[in-house]
Amino acid sequence: MPRRAKEMTALQVKRIQHSGKKVNDVLTVGGVKGLKLQITPTGAKSWLVRYTSPTHLSRNRKPKVRDMGLGSYPEVSLKDARDKAFSIWKLVLDKIDPIDEAKKQEILRQSEGFTIRSAIKTYFENVLEPSVKADKTKKQWYNSMHANVVPMLGSTLVKEVDTKAVVALLEPIWLVKPRAAADVRVDLENLLDWATHKEMRSGDNPARWKGNLEFHLPKQSKKKRHQPALQLKDVERWFAEVRCRSGNGSRALEFLALTVLRSETVREMVWNEVDEVAGLWVIPAEKMKMDNEHRVPLSNEALELLKKQPRNHPQGLVFPALKGGILSDMTLSKGMKRIHLDDVARGGAGYIDPKTKHKKTGEPRHAVPHGIRSTFKDWAGELTHFDKDMTEIALAHQVGSEVERAYKRLDMLQKRRVQMQAWADYLYGRQVTNKLVQFKDYI
Repeated sequence: MPRRAKEMTALQVKRIQHSGKKVNDVLTVGGVKGLKLQITPTGAKSWLVRYTSPTHLSRNRKPKVRDMGLGSYPEVSLKDARDKAFSIWKLVLDKIDPIDEAKKQEILRQSEGFTIRSAIKTYFENVLEPSVKADKTKKQWYNSMHANVVPMLGSTLVKEVDTKAVVALLEPIWLVKPRAAADVRVDLENLLDWATHKEMRSGDNPARWKGNLEFHLPKQSKKKRHQPALQLKDVERWFAEVRCRSGNGSRALEFLALTVLRSETVREMVWNEVDEVAGLWVIPAEKMKMDNEHRVPLSNEALELLKKQPRNHPQGLVFPALKGGILSDMTLSKGMKRIHLDDVARGGAGYIDPKTKHKKTGEPRHAVPHGIRSTFKDWAGELTHFDKDMTEIALAHQVGSEVERAYKRLDMLQKRRVQMQAWADYLYGRQVTNKLVQFKDYI
């Protein structure tokens, strides 16, 4: 039969001192099983109860022993500590882990006053997963929630957000800013899913689309707004102008035209992604929109451009900004606008896309960096016999259905190398434009 601990008196608890060792003393108090008095080397005293968890197992699959704090002494007296310890053991006998139950009750207490604003803050600080673009992505999410959700729902309790409130939030922007509104809905749905998991609310998610909001909000148009593109007749003249300009913004724009990648991918390009011997630029999955690694065959002109770029940047950026960081998207956009305005000032027509109009004025818009991708697609479709899938892969678009992609894993690298060299020749004005370019022309 186990020996029963001698019960300490209140006076003994008051008088007992630390042993002088560099570790905490933990003394059995008695009166209730597992009740301990902990004394730090500084003399501070606190209570804890040691119990065997009815729900947790240790690594060797044995019942886990856990310590639960009961408060500091003398704020919690010996009598109060014994009463608390007795309550702990009642939970254990009912097959409830006291620490887990305490956490659950704390969450319930918090949820009584947990607003959307405070939920956004907690989610932002503790939940969003780290990644290569973590800081940027988290900041964008936080700013979006504060701009679109907080003004209307910020002071609303998480548990009181219902479908009516979500509809009132989304309706004003649903058709006016469809993409932004759709992103806000998804972000809010994720936030409320997390809040439900944390037991801050219960029931169905009011921001869910299927079977819920689809009956309250109209369907958004799937028509995409195209970015203004260079006209094929203007490509050679425009590219020659870019090559005459100095600065990393112009070099990044020139490289973007040669590779037809998105602005962000080019601006964040680093030297360890480039294999100059193989003539290849390998972009890791985390940098790509489709979350797949993308291989870019580099034309002779693209490789020549890279050879002239300095390689002394601390982070290895190929096209760093003047102050050392990553070039802004605005740098490339302003550079392209300046080329257009300078051409107009010289009496030229500029670089206008007649297919895209300003929403307010109805006037044609000048070409922008992202539109070069459309120009490439027009060139491939109208002036070449290159395979359509090859062009889509070059643009880092998904090709075919999910099943087709599972069976067709090759990225047509060697054929695309031929295509990208043909495109570089077109930019430089070397490609004959009165005939359709074919793969055999370059082999």
